[in-house]
Amino acid sequence: MKRLIVSATALELRGLIELNDAVPGRVLEVGNTDILITGVGQTATAVQLGKLLTTTKYAAAINVGICGCFHRNMIPGTLVKVESDCFADLGAEDGEEWLDVYDLNLAGRNDFPFTDGCLVPEPIPAFRHIQGVKGITVNRTSGKDTTIEKMKKYFQADIETMEGAAFYYSCMMMDVPCIQIRAVSNFIEKRNKDNWEIGKALTALHQELALHFEF
Repeated sequence: MKRLIVSATALELRGLIELNDAVPGRVLEVGNTDILITGVGQTATAVQLGKLLTTTKYAAAINVGICGCFHRNMIPGTLVKVESDCFADLGAEDGEEWLDVYDLNLAGRNDFPFTDGCLVPEPIPAFRHIQGVKGITVNRTSGKDTTIEKMKKYFQADIETMEGAAFYYSCMMMDVPCIQIRAVSNFIEKRNKDNWEIGKALTALHQELALHFEF
């Protein structure tokens, strides 16, 4: 049975795989591996994965890409596997207080596929050597000191992405083993792309993927 690699953008895989024909939603076959570029964000990820997983069964799905990190001890180029993820901006503001969907009684913290409000897939042994982290998924990345501190305090998160929880939700609902592997490209701070090290992050990510897949 094939495995599936999922990435939001072709940029995050280009240089490792020939992706001249990569457009969101098109599945590229590379040996015994399918590649799906979804487009950026939770909606694109959920829609493209939902379409594919209703027609094709995979042994495992791996979401790969770069991420921002809340902690200075994870330097750019650090590889992480996301052991749990959640939708961090799904809820309501009440003044300075944040209310998630569970506080609002719109969902239960342990409603399938959630565990205490988080998406926690079964581990995939092949990646046991990579550092495990807690992720959050947002529509708007954090770039203001007050927002960053609130996210760190409320969610106790290590990294932030724009697709991870949507990937886990889609795979877990379709009973597909899944894992999210990310490479830190920047610290989460006031937006300053001059401090980002995307090349370093992608090099680390591509080296790891080359250990597990034949491209």
